[in-house]
Amino acid sequence: MQAKRVNGTEGVALMERLDPNSPVYAVRWDIKENKGTSGSSAFGVNYMEAMFAHEPSIEEVALVVADWLRSETQPEPLQLDGDRLWYGPEERSSLESYLQGTEGTVKLRTLEGTLRTLDAAVALRVIQEMNAYAVALESYLQGVAEQLDAAEDMEALNAVNLTTGLPEKVMLVEESLKEELEDEEANSPTAQATKLASMVVNKVPLTAAEALSLKALFPVWGSARLPMGTKVAAGFRFTYEDTLYEVVLEHALQADWLPGVVPNLYKVVQEEHKGTEADPIPWQHKMELEEGKYYTDKGVLYRCIRSSGQTMDYDLKDLVSGGFVEEVVSSQPSSSVLSDEK
Repeated sequence: MQAKRVNGTEGVALMERLDPNSPVYAVRWDIKENKGTSGSSAFGVNYMEAMFAHEPSIEEVALVVADWLRSETQPEPLQLDGDRLWYGPEERSSLESYLQGTEGTVKLRTLEGTLRTLDAAVALRVIQEMNAYAVALESYLQGVAEQLDAAEDMEALNAVNLTTGLPEKVMLVEESLKEELEDEEANSPTAQATKLASMVVNKVPLTAAEALSLKALFPVWGSARLPMGTKVAAGFRFTYEDTLYEVVLEHALQADWLPGVVPNLYKVVQEEHKGTEADPIPWQHKMELEEGKYYTDKGVLYRCIRSSGQTMDYDLKDLVSGGFVEEVVSSQPSSSVLSDEK
């Protein structure tokens, strides 16, 4: 049924049979006073009007008004720093699923057809705000429909406030969203637990394997948690350039005493291996070589024939000529030889 807005006089009937000889009835709602513009006078009222081919029940009228309100109430596009964005339910659902597993930056299309580059976390929050607005808008429409359905007559139906609960349009600022996300992350239970764990990680006895599994909890060399001048005892662990180190000699940190450069102060923390041919030590740069131990580097087995006495920042193949290591040729027969034996 089509409804339209018309002008009329104040006190117009809310339901009226237009002709005694015709079954057509007019029903009217959302009555408003006319407002004049500059240089003109205002008089009368305007209202929504719909025609019925019979005398409608109040339930029929309530359905027509609810349908009209839904058709008139369009979502307000979300605004992000003035850019307007809006997506339908299916597109919002797809975007939300995608963004939940995405890092880095993404591009969102605006209603003007431009692309807005955002951090994935910010883009996810934008979609979530859009979803929240859509839910609030649907809740508002259902709430008004319930009030209209509860009306017992046309007077009660017209007394329903059609704007109560209408959500305000969402206006966001990218920098504010970033700050909110940072605050939420810093105050999350996970972040708080991580902060507490990082405070005690050097006070708990950990094996090398356990320490490596918790590498992210150790302080970073030269950071606010471990500034220059800090006195560190033997056994204290920290990270530098994503490598976990352990202090060998007690000292106060100095900017020119770099891990892996100054000998004897630090050692690289690695999983414990016996250093035998059967259980060689995986080589990492800035480790110290120990005579008689076996090491593997890039799939090749080496035996140390001379202790380095300091950390070495080289591949083991480059230390062969220096007399520190020698390549070990496996004494085990190859798989092809074994397969040929009958």
